[in-house]
Parts: sequence; structure tokens; C-alpha cells
Amino acid sequence: MSVIPPALAYFKDPTEILAMIEPYMEQVKPICTPIESLLAAWFIAYAAHMIGLFSSALATGAVDNVDPRKAKSEAAAKKGIFGYMTAFAMSAHNNRLEGFALYAPAVVLCIMMKVEENLLAKLCTLYIVTSAAYVAVYVVQAFFPKLLSAPVSIVRTVIWFSNTIIACVLIKLAASEKTKE
Repeated sequence: MSVIPPALAYFKDPTEILAMIEPYMEQVKPICTPIESLLAAWFIAYAAHMIGLFSSALATGAVDNVDPRKAKSEAAAKKGIFGYMTAFAMSAHNNRLEGFALYAPAVVLCIMMKVEENLLAKLCTLYIVTSAAYVAVYVVQAFFPKLLSAPVSIVRTVIWFSNTIIACVLIKLAASEKTKE
């Protein structure tokens, strides 16, 4: 699944991919500049981390700042809502950091290549919204670890796919601007 968004962006013209969401793009109102969206994306990744830290403390009854990774791993292994929430929040945090590694240079490339500002701002807004939704769905899954696991993971995967394709399309947009030079 992880290879599909970059493969789509590589083999398709970005205008073809954008055409799929064009009917919705008019409704998107930019919430920040592309540069500010980098801070927002980083904040979302660390919001998941803080949820994991807080739920870890609730699961174990203590905050371990000497070896916090070990403490979160031990809390995640515990049964119960806070153990599950720690595990899911840690996964959401790690995934958002992985996504940031693709998104940040994509935004910088688009700025450098002078991709149309309004389009870039709207795509950055969609990235931020899907990132926040991804973390929210991941953390909410802790409340229903067995009951709704399959449907929630499908929703989470669709959000992840949307989020990742946005970052890949940003890179492709920057590349297409470069070829116009």
C-alpha cells in the first residue's frame, strides 16, 4: 500500500490527480501559509506524542522521563483503554513523523519552484486536515480496540492514503514547474 501514492504521483500528471478532487477544492479555505503548515504538521505529530505520554502515565501511574520510550512501550503492552491509547498514539506519532519527512521537502520544493500559491495553500490545508483526522481516528480506535478495529483501520488507511498522495502530488507539482523553465 505504501508504494501506491508515490507510484500514482510519478506515473500520472498532477493535473489528472487534482482533477479527482477539483469539485471540492473551491470549498477548501486555506487555514495557514505553506510555511506555517510545516509547523502545524509538526505540532500534530507531537500532539499524538503528548497523548501517548499522558495515556502512558495514566496506564502506569507514573511519568518516567529517564527512559520514556521504555515506559511508553511498557504502558502500551498493558491491557485497558490507556494501554491501547498509548500504543495507538505512539503509532500515530511515528506515522506523522514519517509523513513529515515527505511533506516538508515537498512544500519547500513547491515554494522554490513557485507553484501557484492558492493551490499550494489549499493542498497544504488538506494535508493538515487529513493529518489531524488521521491522529484522531488512530487515538479513537483505542476506545474500541476489538469491536471496530477493522472498519476503523480502513477509515484510517483511506485518510493516510489521501494524506500521502497530497505530499506526493506536491513533489510532482514542483517537478512539473521545473520542466516549464
